[in-house]
Amino acid sequence: MYANVRMFIGWWTIVMVASGRAGNDSDVWLDRPYDDAVWCFEFSERMQDVQDRLCDIMDSIYDSPAKAERKLVKIIESSPHAFDAYSQLAYILWECKQTKEAIELLKEGFSKAKELFPKGFVLGASKLPWGVLENRPFLRMYGSLGVRYWDLGDFTAAKKIFEDIVEMNPDDNQGVRELLCSCYFELGDKESVLKLCEMYEDDAMPAIMFGRVLVLFRFGRLDEARRALLEAAKYSGNVAMEIMKNKHKAVKTSKPAYIVSGSPYEAQLYWHEFGRHWQETLGAVEFVRREARR
Repeated sequence: MYANVRMFIGWWTIVMVASGRAGNDSDVWLDRPYDDAVWCFEFSERMQDVQDRLCDIMDSIYDSPAKAERKLVKIIESSPHAFDAYSQLAYILWECKQTKEAIELLKEGFSKAKELFPKGFVLGASKLPWGVLENRPFLRMYGSLGVRYWDLGDFTAAKKIFEDIVEMNPDDNQGVRELLCSCYFELGDKESVLKLCEMYEDDAMPAIMFGRVLVLFRFGRLDEARRALLEAAKYSGNVAMEIMKNKHKAVKTSKPAYIVSGSPYEAQLYWHEFGRHWQETLGAVEFVRREARR
């Protein structure tokens, strides 16, 4: 199935270039229509219709994945720049344990996106805000590729993608800063952890709040770590309680549709993803316990 899609995409690219349909004659293009500092993908009416179809398919993925897969293949064949189709199809492939195929499909989608990057647009530097609806398919697809690299333990590749996204869209509506923080910890880059936490200093995401505590402790800046812990515990006392536990419940690696902020389950997920870094930092867990007794 996937091999046929890839062959078709390659053929379609040749046809587009040969017929002059690449660039602004495509169904998707990248421009700066309102502000020289802000880039926006723009869609033809045909691509708008494709996006509507993709929204309908997304609603059916869980109930009828095989049917959704067939529809997504057809969309990619006819609309190679329909980036949400790559994300959705890659999700189905990943859930079917076809990890290599999922990664290759997302890389193919990213390659299609790069064909649209005009002179002046710099990936990871130019602004591509989530607030522009047409930017979201690309950001979702690119973020999905980063998540899959992260899932496979390729933290260097994942880091690059997540850094690009937070630079292009500093509001980080996708929440990739959590996984970026994880990448930095995995790679032993405490300077970048601290820089990220300072960038989102008012964040209520446990990875950022408690990541700041842990990295300040690693730097030996105990007074600052103490103040950061006090602030973090105000918003998520359950995470602090989870860190102090001697035994931790195993949690499912697949996340639910939503997580209640400040809930015990959120705390368990935080420990599942970051607990090892606390345990590997000599004295860090005891530091939290000692501060709690004050």
